[in-house]
Amino acid sequence: MKKTILLAALAVFSVATLSAQQLQLQPAPKIVQVTGNAEENVTPDEIFIRVTIRENNTKNTKLSVEAQQADMIKALTALGIDTKNITVSDMASNLKEYALRKDAIKTSKTYQLKVGSAEMVGKVFGALEKIGISDAGVNSYRYSKIDAKRDELRTKAAQDARKTANLLATAIGQKIGKATEIREYGNVGFDEVTYQPMARLALAKSYSNEAVDAETPALGFKEMKLKVSINITFELE
Repeated sequence: MKKTILLAALAVFSVATLSAQQLQLQPAPKIVQVTGNAEENVTPDEIFIRVTIRENNTKNTKLSVEAQQADMIKALTALGIDTKNITVSDMASNLKEYALRKDAIKTSKTYQLKVGSAEMVGKVFGALEKIGISDAGVNSYRYSKIDAKRDELRTKAAQDARKTANLLATAIGQKIGKATEIREYGNVGFDEVTYQPMARLALAKSYSNEAVDAETPALGFKEMKLKVSINITFELE
């Protein structure tokens, strides 16, 4: 019985040793691993502006939110802004203040406007300034075609990787075969908007034919950088 077990153990050991030797004798696969890159700067084409209108009712004057809203919509549509891009985002009534001061009540509405360029932002500020609305600012901005652009960069990065692999393989007298592994590394970066209150005032004046201080900073949106890197492993033939 012991002899049988010993023989079986020797047989298993022999098979394991032979398999290990065969693995060691197998040549390492011939491959080339490269990284392709593609990047592009894009300009934000959806800019969101916050506008707040406040109503002041006193014994002597009354300027309602509704009246100011009508003036605002008239001014914005004159710039070519579609009313579907003008939405109400907040409405508040300070009833506590009214309870303390019965001679006055203040209400307000906050709107969000969507425009397509920094130039239009300036025109909006100028139009609002003319009708006495000064509480406005840029909330956020984005690039609307970012998904399509990212796919375009993926293709370019993969093509760049293949071009590099072909170059390297040709240099040593070989050709590349099929890809065995593909990995993607991506980066999307937003630069900060160069918006400041003085910039808003400068643009408002520029569209109102008023003098603008040369040292006043201009409103602009830095470009958004999109970058994609594709790492591909090719077989060598």
